[in-house]
Amino acid sequence: MIFIIGAAIGFATGTSWGTIGIMAPIVVQVFNYDQQPILCTIGLAAACSGGVMGDHCSPISDTTIMASAGAHCYHLNHVFTQLPYALTVAGVSFVSFILAGLIQNVVICLIIAAALMIATLLVIRPSWPRSIRASSRRWPRPTSPWPSKALRVPNEKMGDGFAVSHFLLRSLRKKGTAHRAVPFLLKSESLQTC
Repeated sequence: MIFIIGAAIGFATGTSWGTIGIMAPIVVQVFNYDQQPILCTIGLAAACSGGVMGDHCSPISDTTIMASAGAHCYHLNHVFTQLPYALTVAGVSFVSFILAGLIQNVVICLIIAAALMIATLLVIRPSWPRSIRASSRRWPRPTSPWPSKALRVPNEKMGDGFAVSHFLLRSLRKKGTAHRAVPFLLKSESLQTC
């Protein structure tokens, strides 16, 4: 419950430190450290991690705004692309905090939380769409209006990084913003090694 309330306050205010400042006195009053030190520690950890999770997902957070500005992308696109990652970890953290409240053993809870995270990552493991998988037999030679040696490499030297970069370049060309991405893509390590 503390994790969810902390996440809601962090999302609404856009600050993790402010959320921790709000939640810490409440948690310490609910769980007296002198009588229940383990539950108080678990409650403070849930308040801190809930605040950070809400701050990470919040569109009004200063770090989210700076990250989207630094990546030169539309702000809400950045927020929506971060939500699946944050909500996945938040779900595992929520279950781990429930187990920590029941078990109250640090080592066992840490092992269970790590196993849950690894199992979750194995279950939702991303699979690349067939259209961007690099294969020396099926991948066509790229065509580009820019005279670049990196974009005209032989098929047998193409790797996964080239396939992803070429897919990104093709999608940007459709939007008309490819001229901004070409210098970045040509400097990338995967294209220089081709």
